[in-house]
Amino acid sequence: MGFLMMKLGALLVLAVAAASAENLNPEVPSFVNTNQGKKFLELMAQHFTQSLNYLYTSKQYGSQYMERPGMAKFLMDASDFQWDEGIDFLKKYMQREGNIVDFRDNLVVSGKGELTFAEDENKFDKYSGSFATLISDAEDQFNEMNLIHSKTAGANRRVGDQEIRHYLDDKLETKAARIYELKTHKTNLDKLKDLGIAANVFDSAL
Repeated sequence: MGFLMMKLGALLVLAVAAASAENLNPEVPSFVNTNQGKKFLELMAQHFTQSLNYLYTSKQYGSQYMERPGMAKFLMDASDFQWDEGIDFLKKYMQREGNIVDFRDNLVVSGKGELTFAEDENKFDKYSGSFATLISDAEDQFNEMNLIHSKTAGANRRVGDQEIRHYLDDKLETKAARIYELKTHKTNLDKLKDLGIAANVFDSAL
């Protein structure tokens, strides 16, 4: 955990330095001081937390207890994606005149593995449940981003708000595709519950 937090700190410093080096348009209104700006910052922290959660759960799936290397890799990829998204949100926040003190105060990042281990627990249900968690996390992020997007629309269509909406358009499109992918995986997996070895084939195809 200590190493991961050191890595997080180093990447944040690099992200801030890169963003601060860019020229800011003085005509762009300050987005970061609005309620939507604060929620944008909370989304950044959420990305980092989910990255750590998926990382730890990935290690659990790769253990001798679960032996699901496909899911382990799938979650590791999800962890990497969430990490990169967190850095991207941070860069955008700093480009929009973000305050380094504010993001430090909101950077309450923690992570833990999703799985618990007990002899009477059904491993298939855990497997399906991890997809349910991924879907829920993705939908929560989609809803939060969509809320920010809608709140920055309204009658007062400032230049800065349009830029944020455009930024979130791409994020929302990617997230919608991700939700569809995850739901498809879960639907296909749940059909295999009583087919024994078929779940192994599914895992190897992830």
